[in-house]
Parts: sequence; structure tokens; C-alpha cells
Amino acid sequence: MSGYYGGLVLVTGMIGSIIWGIYVGISKKYKRSLMTLASLSTSMLIVLLFVGPKGDAVLTGVWISLYGFFTTPMLPIIFELCCEITFPVAEANAGGLTYMMTQFMGICGVRNIKRII
Repeated sequence: MSGYYGGLVLVTGMIGSIIWGIYVGISKKYKRSLMTLASLSTSMLIVLLFVGPKGDAVLTGVWISLYGFFTTPMLPIIFELCCEITFPVAEANAGGLTYMMTQFMGICGVRNIKRII
């Protein structure tokens, strides 16, 4: 089932990226969109933590789809917001630095997770 769930996250994530990308492109409300997406994806993850262990494949698939729909669009919106905030800097430089910092934070998180758990 995990392969199907991964496919659901990818497909609904692409649909969410298209829809949210169009919305942000028209409205230019980057911060509001990011806050909405972050709160909705966190809510979906919390619900998924309670629904997943029950073993209902269809219900779990629905919540995983919603999680992918709200989580995947955050990355391109974050990169676009970074480019808007650092306007005089070239987009490649701003995007590269943002990507580098996300990788650094991921490495720090992985290395320190043993201390947290």
C-alpha cells in the first residue's frame, strides 16, 4: 500500500502545486498562502497520525492525499517568496542559498534527532 500512498501524494501534490501556484501568481499573497498551507498540512498530519494506525486503507489514502495537496506546494512558494524578498539579488543566487540552507537545516535535524528522541 505504501507505493499507492506515495503515488497519491505525488499526484495530489502536483495538482495542489498548480492550483496554489495560480492563486499565488494572481494574488501575490505569499505569506498568507504559506501560513495557510503550513497550518493545513500540519492539521492533515495530526489527523493522519490518528487515522493511519486504524488500518482503514481508503480513509488513510484520503488523508494522505490531502496531506500531499497541502504540503507539496509549499516548496515552490517558499522559493518564489525568497526571490521576491531578495529582489536585487539574482534569482539563481537567492534560490541556491535557500536550497543550501534547507539542506543544512535538514542535516542538523538528522544529526540531532537522536538527542531529541
